[in-house]
Amino acid sequence: ARALLGVSPLRGKRVGLVPGASDGRKQWPTKSYAALASALAFRGHQVFVLGAPDERSLGEQVRAQASGDVVDLVGKTSLPVLAATLQELDLVVTNDTGTMHLAAALRTRTLSISVGPSAVFDSAPYASGHITVVPEIHCYPCDYASFCADTVCHDQVTPDAISTLAGRLLEGRGVSGDPTNSARIFRTRFHPSGLLSVDPIRRYPMRAEDAMRAIYRRMWTRTLSACGPADDDDGGSVARELLAMWDAHASPLELERLQALASVLKTVASDTNAACAELLELTELGSGASVPRLIDSVSESLTLVGRLHPLLRPLMSFAGLQLQLAGSREKRQVVTDLLQALSSVSNRASLVEHLLTITLGSLRGLSSNPRTA
Repeated sequence: ARALLGVSPLRGKRVGLVPGASDGRKQWPTKSYAALASALAFRGHQVFVLGAPDERSLGEQVRAQASGDVVDLVGKTSLPVLAATLQELDLVVTNDTGTMHLAAALRTRTLSISVGPSAVFDSAPYASGHITVVPEIHCYPCDYASFCADTVCHDQVTPDAISTLAGRLLEGRGVSGDPTNSARIFRTRFHPSGLLSVDPIRRYPMRAEDAMRAIYRRMWTRTLSACGPADDDDGGSVARELLAMWDAHASPLELERLQALASVLKTVASDTNAACAELLELTELGSGASVPRLIDSVSESLTLVGRLHPLLRPLMSFAGLQLQLAGSREKRQVVTDLLQALSSVSNRASLVEHLLTITLGSLRGLSSNPRTA
């Protein structure tokens, strides 16, 4: 690795660029990487382009479009050599890639760019202190199954913004300000629950999905005993956590979206409770042949809820999987397992609805009282 990197720069740092990704929609444009490489080289930093053998064309494009001394190492490192190379770098600027996670595991600082279907809250580096930039656009992240003819989100993250952030990190100043109005910037840390948290560097306007992430985390903390018990003030705690990170004052429409989700969840809990009662009745009447139709009907309803309300899709998908697994048991266990699955679906929907309702009340109260917020 040291032979590939050469002599350390006299005044600058070593920076790796990773322009590839497993999905073209997740790739920040090579022209943007080239502009970044030029800016970094101009400041005296050594710039190395990294990637797999099948990404050689990307490395060539970055090298051809960049000015200054840029070294193309794409396809020239085995996995062990790549790991050793990453350990010698001061910063890695990357798309959402395996190389990003490898760098984080090796404790090399990363500045990642999440565009297209790359969801920062699902795939950020699993370590504290890493920076991720995402586009400020309503359709981000897009669905993996979708097709986008105009990946405008790629241009929302500008080379100037990434260059400024990279400069601050390389100089050890940290990221205390926001150099862009067309993107959002996040920093990773570990939440007191032990889970990874991806926090905004400033209080951007809160969206419904920001609140739902915090509520889901609290729900799983409560329902998975390994994470420990939750306190009785869950909803109020979620609201205070949200207000510390996000600006809820600018989000009245988002609060209305959350209120609508609470109503949907109340209906889901009620319907699955009714399905439990119907399942028991069918069993007592010996109408076992009707059980699959009942479960199919419940599963279809949950799928439809997930499609109509994407923020509830994680919960609905998990519920559908529970029913599918319960229905695949041995015949004598099916009814018992289905009852447990339906009860679990109802309980989780009720818990999320409860947390959501309390959180909404607390958000409205705390955000209207600046001293408490």
